[in-house]
Amino acid sequence: QIAEKLNITIINKSSGSVSEKTVSVKDLISWSEAQIIVRNMANELPEPISDVVKEMAEIMRPNLIYNPALTKERQDEKINNILLSNSKVVKDEKIIAIGDIVTSSHIRKLRALSSEQRRAFFHSLPSVLLLVSLLTLVLVVYLATQEKNLFSETRKILALSILVLLMVALGSLIINQVPKLGLKMPGFLVPVALVSVVISIIANVPLAILTACIIGVFLAISAGIGTTASFEYLLVSLTGGVVSAISASYARRRRHLIIPGLYVSASNVLTILGMGLLVSNSPATLGTNCLVGGINGIIVALLTPGLLPVFEYISRTTTDMELLELSDLNQPLLIQLKEKASGSYYHSLDVAKLAETAAEAIKANPLLARVGAYYHDIGKMTKPEFFIENQKGENIHDKLNPSMSSRIISAHVKDGVKLAKDSNLPQVIQDIIQQHHGNTLIGGLRFYQKAMESDKHNTVRLKDYRYPGPRPQTKEAAIILMADSVESARHALLRDDPSYSRLINFVREIIEDKTMDSQLDECDLTLRDISLISDAFVKVLSGMYHTRIEYPKETETLPVGTENE
Repeated sequence: QIAEKLNITIINKSSGSVSEKTVSVKDLISWSEAQIIVRNMANELPEPISDVVKEMAEIMRPNLIYNPALTKERQDEKINNILLSNSKVVKDEKIIAIGDIVTSSHIRKLRALSSEQRRAFFHSLPSVLLLVSLLTLVLVVYLATQEKNLFSETRKILALSILVLLMVALGSLIINQVPKLGLKMPGFLVPVALVSVVISIIANVPLAILTACIIGVFLAISAGIGTTASFEYLLVSLTGGVVSAISASYARRRRHLIIPGLYVSASNVLTILGMGLLVSNSPATLGTNCLVGGINGIIVALLTPGLLPVFEYISRTTTDMELLELSDLNQPLLIQLKEKASGSYYHSLDVAKLAETAAEAIKANPLLARVGAYYHDIGKMTKPEFFIENQKGENIHDKLNPSMSSRIISAHVKDGVKLAKDSNLPQVIQDIIQQHHGNTLIGGLRFYQKAMESDKHNTVRLKDYRYPGPRPQTKEAAIILMADSVESARHALLRDDPSYSRLINFVREIIEDKTMDSQLDECDLTLRDISLISDAFVKVLSGMYHTRIEYPKETETLPVGTENE
């Protein structure tokens, strides 16, 4: 059936001139068929003519001769004249628009485009995977070597991973889909600085800058490696990331979060302007790109206040902004503490002064130390009259069994943690409340010695007169433990002799006692840190006990003119 559809070219050279004609194969008769036809014709003719015709059938030969060389030549000529494509698609050409009737030409172009995209994807896939793996390795090595504490915080790593993946996905979507709306440089719209702001607040500035750089590289890959757009996207992401990370680190209130976005707008406009002048963009293109860059910063300013609490929750991070809100002495818990246990309230304020100064001295978090000190004794609100600073006159513990006294006093830690949980205080504040006594002896040795004096059956155990712990796990918790002990003891031990030399010896004795009792073994304080903390405590106490000028007593005065009366 296929052969019947073929055509052949017949070249006739018999008449002295060459002529060609093309006929279908089905119109030709084979040699055997021609012989049969002649024989049939001979049978219908009378003798002796039929015999002659039969003889002619036997000597008849084919009159078409196949020329393979000329056939090959004609085939090659045809092949060379075949066009590899019957159309060309130029850059930025619209292949088909909404409402157009789909033709075979459209289909061929779309198929060619799909084929080219697949070819480009698989061609670049190995290099992209290698680059992504390298960037991931750089980030992991940085976290493992420079951010060891962060590397161990699973929830924070989870939050950072979600943030980065969301931004990379959003950037890829914008770069690939927004051009359909007519925007030529959609990468300028990707709010990479949003990631920098969030990471700067929940982690630190260097990690925020590194992450912005990595996301910029991903955007460059999405735009096409080696293109001008890829370099511009990388540069804008990096400059915006640096500016936003640094400015966000100074934010102390939620309302301050719009400031990094404004800086990003200015940074983007200047960067895009510089790049546009360098590559000689037209004024219209340059203006459009600068406008998009400015809008990028506004998007960052609008989204950051809403997204930051979400990632604070995911990472369980307590930011300085949240701590500043908690440092307001008009917070409900602090007002209750002031009303129910005023002595404990003012004790907490003095502990806060000591803790904040000490934290500044060793480069810990002074804000966390101060806020933790404000709330460390909120559990005393439950039974305020059992704590010496709230008592007026008689000490209730003089009439109580020492084991009962120790249980009541130690309960303020558990009660404080419960109050903190009920009030949704951050976990870091709850930890400070739970750790601010470590597992020290309750009331020093007072209750234990009192119990020993009345112990006739040798049943008193030292561990029954210790706080449940745990010991401080952070520098700030350890500082509050020491500050609490110093502030509590100063009222009795420094009452008669608050001289500077006495202050130094007093503070050293308190801190050495905590050190020898292994209360500081589980936090990362160094001996130098402990020395600086001691000096800071002495500095604050010397301010509390500063000397005053002794004014002369008032003498009786008489009206003028009455001296001799």
